[in-house]
Amino acid sequence: MKDKIKVYFIATRPWSFILTFISVTGGALSAFIETGVFDVTLYLLTLIGVIALHASANLFNDYFDTVKGIDTTESPTAKYRPHPILTGMMSADTLKSYALAMLLLGLSIGAYLAMLKGLIVFVLGAIGGLLTISYSGPGGYKYKALGELAVFLVWGPIIFLGSYLVQTGFLSLYPVIVSIPVGMYVSAVLLANNLRDMKIDSESGIKTLPLVLGKERGLKLYEILILAPYIVVVLLVLAGVTPIYTLLTLITIPEAIRLKRAFEKEIPPAADPMTAKLLQDFGLLYITGLFIPLVLPINFKPII
Repeated sequence: MKDKIKVYFIATRPWSFILTFISVTGGALSAFIETGVFDVTLYLLTLIGVIALHASANLFNDYFDTVKGIDTTESPTAKYRPHPILTGMMSADTLKSYALAMLLLGLSIGAYLAMLKGLIVFVLGAIGGLLTISYSGPGGYKYKALGELAVFLVWGPIIFLGSYLVQTGFLSLYPVIVSIPVGMYVSAVLLANNLRDMKIDSESGIKTLPLVLGKERGLKLYEILILAPYIVVVLLVLAGVTPIYTLLTLITIPEAIRLKRAFEKEIPPAADPMTAKLLQDFGLLYITGLFIPLVLPINFKPII
């Protein structure tokens, strides 16, 4: 029984959930900064629901990429993490059922929160669910060079705004603006993956952003996505939008520069995990900067 639970847990790629934690937490803290409202129970329900949708997206991605013949034992993806189908952990049908179960769990929590906070909560959750399935399933915008834009929107404005909405019951531009640096880094993670996989994606007939832009311009975009967030953070602080404590993120600049130099030499096999590590470090410091006004007697009100 323990082994089975472990298999199902690993299949969801739990290490990626830090992205969702950062976005949901950032949205909830944005609500506190702007309105003074922070409900722990609503925050935890939001976090569980969005993680379920994220898990569903990961599972559907592995399912569709395998049945379409994109993921094979020779794929880079299968070499740095255990692939649930290719390693024999579970059958394709089991994986599909598991993905649907996670999707239903996420949408069910969204429906409950909608009863508490209004239909718009469920609408945002449904958009997330639709993007979950269509990422590599029907529609397959992942294969049409739209993946980077989609993950920017989901882990940036959509999750930040949804988490804010659950806390406050209304919409605001504030969490959307605060989400921009995080959304850029999530896009960088996917772009790193697609830069590394250019050869195999080309052979599989997939159109990813690096294949459209070319390797050189793809690398330039990658550099922008990992360095521009620091400029955005500084501008947000100077504009009075976020607390000065978000400048803690500047500690990670040397890490970003090392990553940039590594990619300039040769795109590493662990391109996306390395970029995700930078996102993790930046993101945790970013939400720490947003969190400090919650626990210290600091009167910060955003100018927006």
